[in-house]
Amino acid sequence: MKLLTIILFSMTGLFQGCEKFSNTEFFGAESPLKIGGQFQLTDQNGNLRSLSEFNGSYSLLFFGFTSCPDICSMSLAKLDAVSRKFPGEKKPNLLFITVDPKRDSPERLNNYLKNYSEKIWGFTGKKEDLSKIYNLYRVSARENGNQGFDHSGTIYLIDPQGNTKFLYSISANPDNIISDLRRLPKS
Repeated sequence: MKLLTIILFSMTGLFQGCEKFSNTEFFGAESPLKIGGQFQLTDQNGNLRSLSEFNGSYSLLFFGFTSCPDICSMSLAKLDAVSRKFPGEKKPNLLFITVDPKRDSPERLNNYLKNYSEKIWGFTGKKEDLSKIYNLYRVSARENGNQGFDHSGTIYLIDPQGNTKFLYSISANPDNIISDLRRLPKS
């Protein structure tokens, strides 16, 4: 019995020692795989832009489509809410890449993104170019036959050097993303 008590107290000490590191953990998940990379696409204003133009600041990236009935608009509203929490601080860039290049023209992206209070950069391009980017970011997207798409719902936090730092699920709490952004080194 005495040996059992000693073992239990020892284990408690081990777990308490781990707690001091829990404050340095982030909410975003780091991928064990290389995810992301540079891209060059047409923005909502019809201009060719690359990811490297956003280097120097953190960026939040989401893949979706403008006629999405729910998840895409909710995810962009979440990114919008995150950005609004940075008054006076350097706001993260908000990036949206379409999975529906057939319908999501620059004009359509521009009209759709005006629904948000913060500046969200929308991107479209040729299907072949977008497919390469989907592969880089491990995005799955397929037309479902109802003029919609089934697609992955990951939010990517990209660091100031253009590398994917963290991944968030679409159910991520905006306050957790904000916490991570505030705890990361300033760009």
